[in-house]
Amino acid sequence: MAMYPCNKCLNNIWDSKKEDDGTITATCRMCDNEVNFEKKTKTKKQKIPKLKTKCTCGVDLIIRETKKKESQLKK
Repeated sequence: MAMYPCNKCLNNIWDSKKEDDGTITATCRMCDNEVNFEKKTKTKKQKIPKLKTKCTCGVDLIIRETKKKESQLKK
């Protein structure tokens, strides 16, 4: 587990313990500073809704947004 340096002594030497409720308790070995972390949850990307319109001939059209490339952003 990658950890940040301690806020008090700036060392990166930790003892970590996983609790039953999903939190992680990390204790600095040098100064006994204790830090609690919550379990991270993954978030799903929101889907962009597809807009439907009708063509003059009566066929449904699906309009999708395109991702802009770097060359398009520079213009």
